[in-house]
Amino acid sequence: METNIVLGQGLSGSALAWQLHWQGVRVEIVDRGSPVTASRIAAGLITPVTGRRLTRFHDFDQDLSFAQEFYQRVETEVGETLFERQPAARFFVDDAEREFFLTERLASLRDDVEPIGEAGDAGDASEAGTTIGFWMQHAARLRVLRYLDLTRDYFAARGQYHQADIDLSAIHLQAGEVSVDCPALSATHLYFCQGYQAQQNPWFPDIPNAPARGEILTVRIPSRTAQHVVHQGHWIVPLDLGVGTESSGDFIVGATYDRENLTALKTEAGKTELLKAARQFASSSDEEVPEILGHTSAVRAGTRQRRPVMMKHPEHPQLAILNGMGSKASLWAPVSAKRLLEMMAQSEASPVSKPRAKSKSLTTLAHSIVRRAITAGDLAIDATSGNGYDTLFLAQCVGESGRVTSIDVQLPAIESTRARLEANGIINVHLLHGDHGQHLHRIADEHQQAKAIMFNLGYLPGSDKQQTTTPDSTIMAIRAGLQILSNGGVMTVTAYRGHPGGQQEAAAVAELAKSLPAASITVDVIPGSDDNNESPVLFVFRT
Repeated sequence: METNIVLGQGLSGSALAWQLHWQGVRVEIVDRGSPVTASRIAAGLITPVTGRRLTRFHDFDQDLSFAQEFYQRVETEVGETLFERQPAARFFVDDAEREFFLTERLASLRDDVEPIGEAGDAGDASEAGTTIGFWMQHAARLRVLRYLDLTRDYFAARGQYHQADIDLSAIHLQAGEVSVDCPALSATHLYFCQGYQAQQNPWFPDIPNAPARGEILTVRIPSRTAQHVVHQGHWIVPLDLGVGTESSGDFIVGATYDRENLTALKTEAGKTELLKAARQFASSSDEEVPEILGHTSAVRAGTRQRRPVMMKHPEHPQLAILNGMGSKASLWAPVSAKRLLEMMAQSEASPVSKPRAKSKSLTTLAHSIVRRAITAGDLAIDATSGNGYDTLFLAQCVGESGRVTSIDVQLPAIESTRARLEANGIINVHLLHGDHGQHLHRIADEHQQAKAIMFNLGYLPGSDKQQTTTPDSTIMAIRAGLQILSNGGVMTVTAYRGHPGGQQEAAAVAELAKSLPAASITVDVIPGSDDNNESPVLFVFRT
């Protein structure tokens, strides 16, 4: 029988172990046995709509369906209920979020949500004044700690679970085989499923590349009897007593988010933030102070791309990694484990061609991101005028009371932008001919503050393709732009990788993004296509 080693028995490792087991592969799980990990303190929440922008996950329905089937199969193996579909409430944190939901999200989310009125029941979404939130009808929850413990016990009873801390630099590779010394195991494949650890993985360095520490409180709120999950900036969940049981008045409240301090230490600031959130969830009176029963902290594995990493080692086919699911691991672990195993099987068989995934419209996405960041009266900057489309868009966003500065090194771009603005009656744009790095540095020296800056790298469409933006000037301009961005501002950089020099320029931007202090600047990296490394890529910098 083929043997595989799985390092780490969190949500990723457990999902992979079960699927290998069901394929008839002998699984040897090796785990440090730490009582506090990101997986072990996770609330197990699965929600279709998340984040400040109320984003619905792509392929959520398919992923949820697969996760439910997976966990139900585990339930059959261990004889205990672990997974439950249950609507969850999301209340708006402010009027701006409510307005955004009603005007830009409700129409597209009607199949997933039901508005909540002032009394807490379903309300009329057309009455903006009475809608205070919405029910997420397709939410679910996994009893994570019980799932992990039962998974450990299942494989331990078969002699396939080992508590050990393996030296990752002492993994031995031979032709078609991989082995470890303690415990003494050998296998055809070894899978790294360790989440975030302080010890960097020498086989897959820089994964995860955007970990974040989160703190969680366990509290007692006698007045709160509701059993459903509630989100309002933070979330509150009844303490896990088993699916279908009554609430005891004890809850977990989470979570903080810290990408700078990547230790597992609990903080007074985190406790204070969560206690404040817990008080808003108390239902009897504003004077009720929740009793703190527990306080935990752990670092969860995330990626800048906000997608799981499923990767076979490029030089050592015995090694692979499943990582980077962040707070979505309860949803993503089952399907990601399946896809990784399919990838491994396909790479060991004859190559199979598959259709290229449809590219995303990064221009539309960049506009949507910027539109939510700026309001009338703001200053916005188009750092690459091009043919004036982004400049016109920014001018329309900031309105007559706002200002736009538009820059381009090519005079034809400035003239094309000027003509487009005149045709649309726009007069509040300052056009600058010259290098964007130099102009942006001057603006920074003048201490001007912009709410949004947009870059479209590469060549001017319809002109000489040999005349392009360059890495040195672009990096200089982005650094200056970060000095100009005000708090809560956003800068989008769309890099085109399909022309000569485009790959190098995109790589330079990616390197800059990695070097920035995570405490003050966050960066999202969004490729136009998941399977085409020449597709454009969008970098979103937020302050």
